[in-house]
Parts: sequence; structure tokens; C-alpha cells
Amino acid sequence: MVEIHHRIDAGYTSSKAALIGMTKALALEWGPKGVTVNAVSPTVVNTALGRRVFEGKRGEDFRAQLPTRRFAEPEEIALTILYLVSKGSGSTNGANVMVNGGYTIQ
Repeated sequence: MVEIHHRIDAGYTSSKAALIGMTKALALEWGPKGVTVNAVSPTVVNTALGRRVFEGKRGEDFRAQLPTRRFAEPEEIALTILYLVSKGSGSTNGANVMVNGGYTIQ
């Protein structure tokens, strides 16, 4: 088995930054028309792919960096999106909702 080491990927990083920038631009453009635009940025999600890529020591090490010490569940991502499409989120516009166990607060 080939061990995957954490590295910064220019393509992934730049495309994610572009999507967040586009979210903000569209929120500014469409907000006056009553349309809100938001993004959801999860960290590792406890799916078959997430478990496979973050199995063993790699996963243990990454979970140890999360204040919650666990990966996000698919239902948590779905519920975040459900909130964003609900009437309760009418004033949430241009946000990047990070469902990441607190990873980015460090």
C-alpha cells in the first residue's frame, strides 16, 4: 500500500479559493434579487472514501488535530445544506460554512 502524505495541492487550493470567491461575488450580485448564495466547506467526511483515504495512522493523526476529535458525518453536511435552503437562513448570504470540527479555528 502506498502511504499518502499531506501536501498542498495548487490545483485543489486554487479551485477552492475560486469557488469561495465566486460565492461572494454571486451573493453580491444576486442578493438584491432575493437570491442568497453560500458555500459549504467540510473537512474529512465519514464516508467510504473518507475512511479509505484517512485510515490508520494518517486518520488518527488528523483526527487528533480536530478539536472535536472526529470526522464530520454525512448527515451533518446534509443538515447544514438543509439550513441554507430553509427560510431560516434568509439573511445568510455570501457565507462559507465550514463543517470541520473546528479545524480552522486553530
